[in-house]
Amino acid sequence: MISVTVYGGANEIGGNKILVESEDTRVMLDFGRRMGYFNEFFDEFLQPRSKSGIRDYVKLGVLPELDGIYRDFFVNMFSEFPPERVLDEDEFPRAKDYWKCDLKSYDEYTEKEGKPYLDAVFVSHAHFDHIQDISYLSPKIPVYCTEETKLLAKVVTDVSKGGSDHEFFEYGDYEIALKGENYRTLFPGSPEVNKKKYDDTPLKKHDHLDIRFTQRKDIAEERDYMPMRYGEELRLGDIRIKTIKTDHSVPGSCAFVLKEEKNILYTGDIRFHGDEDKTLEHFINQIDSKIDVLIIEGTRIDSERRVTEKDVKDELTMKFQDIEKLIFVDFPWKDLQRFNTVLKASKENGRILVVDPRLAYMLFRFHLKYPSKYPDPRQLDNVAVYKRRQNSMLYSMSDYKKIDAGYLHDWGRNSAKSDENILRIKDKIDQGTATQEEELAWSLAVDHIENGVPAFEIKDSPEKYVLMINFWRMNELFDLSGGNGDLKGSHYVKCMCEPFNEEMQVDENKLINWLDRFKIGYDFTVNEDGNKILERSHVSGHASRPELKEMVKRLLPGVIIPIHTTNPREFVNIASEIESETGHSTEVIIPEEGVRYDL
Repeated sequence: MISVTVYGGANEIGGNKILVESEDTRVMLDFGRRMGYFNEFFDEFLQPRSKSGIRDYVKLGVLPELDGIYRDFFVNMFSEFPPERVLDEDEFPRAKDYWKCDLKSYDEYTEKEGKPYLDAVFVSHAHFDHIQDISYLSPKIPVYCTEETKLLAKVVTDVSKGGSDHEFFEYGDYEIALKGENYRTLFPGSPEVNKKKYDDTPLKKHDHLDIRFTQRKDIAEERDYMPMRYGEELRLGDIRIKTIKTDHSVPGSCAFVLKEEKNILYTGDIRFHGDEDKTLEHFINQIDSKIDVLIIEGTRIDSERRVTEKDVKDELTMKFQDIEKLIFVDFPWKDLQRFNTVLKASKENGRILVVDPRLAYMLFRFHLKYPSKYPDPRQLDNVAVYKRRQNSMLYSMSDYKKIDAGYLHDWGRNSAKSDENILRIKDKIDQGTATQEEELAWSLAVDHIENGVPAFEIKDSPEKYVLMINFWRMNELFDLSGGNGDLKGSHYVKCMCEPFNEEMQVDENKLINWLDRFKIGYDFTVNEDGNKILERSHVSGHASRPELKEMVKRLLPGVIIPIHTTNPREFVNIASEIESETGHSTEVIIPEEGVRYDL
């Protein structure tokens, strides 16, 4: 007997958390953040409490109420209280009642049952709605994914703000400690919750050069990420799992076939662009077994429109020809395919594409890991990194910390002599003792500061550039415009999806206010609510209805379970159409959150 329980992704887009159980094995397919559901409760000024472990998330339903999967400290924070201190109930009323969670942690469950509840998590790709909540799982649970997904998870962790929400790649141990008597506070000896501090434990090394950045007070440990090759099949208990290459809007995306009494195909997020290995035919040919159960995404089940990345490239190339001055373009920094599309359109129009430092950092990391597949970003024609004015506003080298320095996310020294701090690497270079890889790391690190393009250079010759920018960087317009705040003749091009919730529409309205104020041109339509909607030069990371129907028709599964869609019932219509065309009958299960379906 095999069963499926959907804890995230049922009648919603994203947040996939799908538990597959056999007689002796349990695996989770993705463990992402339910972004839409999460945003129904939280706002820019109402954020989750950072020191509440998983308690608040479980109460809201952001995380599933499951024993045996979460990090021990996040479940039992109170049990970590320093043993040398006797907790005074008068001093800390109901503290134990607050901290203690009714769930059993991974360690508690495993000790009691003699085996873990969850054998592994399989991640289809590194978008937040598929990976982010891994932060709260026990690091003892192995995470299987492609090598590129593992690397992208590392990159996203590096450039994120930090905190427990972003510990899906590296994590730190927390502790409840007492402030020392010499601590500069009115209340020495009182407890606080923080990450553990550095001690003599050596930093964990990664499988490629990992520049250790300073000002890190915690010891970062890497989760047990287990890379899988496309086409590779492994066995966990009585389930065999095969990785299938897919096309999506980030590198390393994949689907999984789970083989047991019933064969299950989980698509992850998928699209078919029609070039090289990105066709429906190529996807189907990788599947070497009859599919009994199809767990299928349906983000664009309501759309008939088929567009390829080549269509976007051709559209951008023509659009750029008609723009006199600066071209602003907005696209996701993790989408390397879109980066290459915008770069081609820029080159064909004789312009330099100026990119966000986060994209530059990703290009650096992928080049270090896959030098033959991903080129040295310094050698790319018509590409530069944007050098923001910040801190002192003087373009001083001391202004650039974190990834704004180009390819690094911190500078300076610390007391850990064994680390690979970037300035310590510079010392080796000066002494002539640096390795070739260390010299490359230094060169990449300082490339942005030495060769980055500041706003005044773009302002002086706007016709030479295409600038990557988004709503959160609109304050760059102050430096990019002349004294009268006029950027007339420039044009803004959106290469991302349309707003699909109220919050995104609010942000789009604000973005349009910026464009209007600085007289930047843009193409738009007006929706039924009277809101301007920017026209897109974009192809989604998700297949259209005709493509989804064709996939189902080629596979002819016995059961369909639609996820990652707000219109799962459209798959009932698809199944009915296919039955009339082929005579094959397919059951469609519209999943409810937390309901177990025995197959």
